[in-house]
Amino acid sequence: MKLKSYLIFIIFLVITLLFYIDSFSHFFYQDDFFHFYISQAHSIREFIDFFNPINKFSYQIYRPLSTQVFFFLYQKIFGFNHFIFQFIVLLLLSLNCFLLFKIISKYINHNLAFLLAIFYLFHHQNIGIAYYLSTIQTSFVVLLTLLSLLAIQQKRQNWQIKVFLFYFLSLFCHEIIIFNSFIYIFILLLEDLNNLKKEKKLIIALSSMTILFIIFRLYFVNNQFFQNTHYSLSFSPKTIMNNLMWYIFWFLSVPEYVINFVGSGFKPLPPLFNQYLRESMFSLIFLFVNLVIFSFLILKSKFNQKIILYFAFFIISLLPVLLFPWHKYVYYLPVASIFVIIALSLIIKKNHNSKVYYLIFSLLLITAFATNFVDRKTSYNFKRGRFAAIMRQQLDFSLLKNGNKKILLANDPSFQVFSKDWGSTSSQAKIVLRDDIGIKLLSQNPHLMIYYEDDANFDKNMDFDYYFIIKKEWQ
Repeated sequence: MKLKSYLIFIIFLVITLLFYIDSFSHFFYQDDFFHFYISQAHSIREFIDFFNPINKFSYQIYRPLSTQVFFFLYQKIFGFNHFIFQFIVLLLLSLNCFLLFKIISKYINHNLAFLLAIFYLFHHQNIGIAYYLSTIQTSFVVLLTLLSLLAIQQKRQNWQIKVFLFYFLSLFCHEIIIFNSFIYIFILLLEDLNNLKKEKKLIIALSSMTILFIIFRLYFVNNQFFQNTHYSLSFSPKTIMNNLMWYIFWFLSVPEYVINFVGSGFKPLPPLFNQYLRESMFSLIFLFVNLVIFSFLILKSKFNQKIILYFAFFIISLLPVLLFPWHKYVYYLPVASIFVIIALSLIIKKNHNSKVYYLIFSLLLITAFATNFVDRKTSYNFKRGRFAAIMRQQLDFSLLKNGNKKILLANDPSFQVFSKDWGSTSSQAKIVLRDDIGIKLLSQNPHLMIYYEDDANFDKNMDFDYYFIIKKEWQ
């Protein structure tokens, strides 16, 4: 990179660190502990088994590079140092914003490109990325997607090999990019239909790898996958359109929590405008502003085939998650949103000096900024990381290092249980610590027997070596 590029990247990094600086006061939780657990290897054979789709943990997704390999290497080098892991996550986020900036700078001036890249950085899709560290898988595939798009755009030496290699690696990081291969092919054909002959080898290689990987997933991994009710599939057009609608709303800066309080037919449940009255009113304003912005852009712009296809890429990239009626999260959005931002830059390509576009992108940035903070207040991805940090400070793991000790994590008697399904404070601790995995890893004692007061098998007459009350202020 040239000196100017280094400086721009540093600016992105500084803004990222300042904007998400509170993430350093959080800690690992939930799937973070599980990924550390399944990433332990004591021999070369066990390391190679990371790539075995039929694994001993009944792990129902196949992301060996971004989970087992990365978490294994991290453990070996840094142990459970949260600070360094958090820094890596934010470094990746800033690098991805910088690469997006480089791509769209080809179409619009640097100032507008910078605003769009900061919009991407502030977007609440990154709540999960910045605070739920297991979603580093998404950051890796965003990086590989952007590197592929940049290679196609620049067409420097051996760019075809790079595109294929980036796609190949991404398949072992997260299945959400499985259809990226077709997106890359469409981009090549959009540039020049003669690329069907010129880049025949690359097109065949990408298509073949996609087909082979789908067969591989269905045969080896998804025989377990389809049995999981959380990952139940629906091929109903209604379900697919409903899911797509939510991802569009989330892109338009509707906070993620809203989905929990909107029933069938958009009939809101009471907490939406009761418990979250202020947040809900702001959310409606954000949505209205962004709908006006996109309506203006659509009416003002002369759509061509390229712009329409980039909006279509948003849908194509989400296809792997649109089939899940119960498994949709805003942190699946970062790959798809890349294509909308590129489409926006193409829309204003010929009018990039107009002041109105500075106003439009500034408004987009403001709504993204505000929604990010609304979601921090309401998101489990934010709250549970802080919960875990406080719990880590309160529990003395040095007392648990040796022996077959029985540990009870008890409810705070002063906590008012408002839902049987939600449970009391020990129920939340169990989610954060991923059952018994978190305490066993942090205490380095696999022989601990851990009980939670809310568990059905809890026996109050049992003798315990240690007794911890999960205080209500940890919520």
